[in-house]
Amino acid sequence: MQTTLAALAVLSVGYLLAYFVFDRVRVRFGYAGGAEYVILGFLLGPKVSGLLSDTAVRSLTPIASLAMGWLGMSLGTYFRLPELVRLKEGVPRTAFTEAITTLAASFGLLYAALHYLAGLAVEPAALLSATLGAIAALSAPAAIDALAGQARWQALFTPTATRSL
Repeated sequence: MQTTLAALAVLSVGYLLAYFVFDRVRVRFGYAGGAEYVILGFLLGPKVSGLLSDTAVRSLTPIASLAMGWLGMSLGTYFRLPELVRLKEGVPRTAFTEAITTLAASFGLLYAALHYLAGLAVEPAALLSATLGAIAALSAPAAIDALAGQARWQALFTPTATRSL
């Protein structure tokens, strides 16, 4: 009972702190969101606080699988082939390049951080990096939209035909 209460206290305080910090980052830099959940998982895991044991974390695997499947399903419903056919010629190529670049860059950075800095073995580091890289590639359009909405970044996202030279 005491462990559950401690976990709830850490979860509540950690979420509120992470939310307020990342809300300020979102407003100032156009951050899309979601890192507070990664921080909470890191704080609750067996390596930092020890509130959740390895077996308890493994028992949460179905919930994590459900969440990732739901994310994939909700984003996959936007994929409509008849609408893709009507797009201009270079748009799908640009979108595919943006997704692959995001996946590759985030995979490389996460793999380096997890393997070399955190000391994980090759296989777990690669699996975690691939999963988080796929999530980064899926959420990249939200980050780009957040950046495009800010005044100081609008010149970067404005098409060249409408810019005044």
